[in-house]
Amino acid sequence: MSTATPTPQRRSARRDGVATTVAAVTVAIVSCAGCSRRPPAPADAGLSAIETTGDAGVVDDVVALDPMDLVPGSIRAFGLVMPIGTSEHLSDPSMKMFYVSAPMSRVMRYLQRRLTITDGDIRPLGALIRRARVKFTPPGQALFVDVGLRDEGDRTFVTLWNRPALPPGPPVGTGESLRMAGFDPDSGRPLIGNHH
Repeated sequence: MSTATPTPQRRSARRDGVATTVAAVTVAIVSCAGCSRRPPAPADAGLSAIETTGDAGVVDDVVALDPMDLVPGSIRAFGLVMPIGTSEHLSDPSMKMFYVSAPMSRVMRYLQRRLTITDGDIRPLGALIRRARVKFTPPGQALFVDVGLRDEGDRTFVTLWNRPALPPGPPVGTGESLRMAGFDPDSGRPLIGNHH
């Protein structure tokens, strides 16, 4: 009995065959992975989401289209519907505090769709949004809130302050504002009779 030893040509052909098979499998995996990805959504696709109508014909909220988006829940705070997974921590007539069981980035995306934000200080671990207008309110009724957020990892601490709409009328100047606060606008000193 003789055992045939592979010749150098057979070894080379076998290596080439293995290399070709590995390359073909790699190309198939990469192309299949590319096929399973969905194309990127347009920038405003989430904003054109389905809206639901609540009490008195007021459009309540935007229904999430992306599976990572938070979904509106049943808790309301000064006209703003909080997402599912929200638990109330503290409440009084002018302020409400909540824990939302989601990271701050997801909570911010939820709030950006439901508030008109014009002034804010947003940082990696917290944010303060001033005088944001609640978008989904009854016609003729403007609701404004200040929102504070603190990132706590897998949850976010949210504080909302109720801010009444500014009264109609001409804006008050700096001098009048100082006078109303009890200071002389020219010298910056307290007005007589306002010492505490």
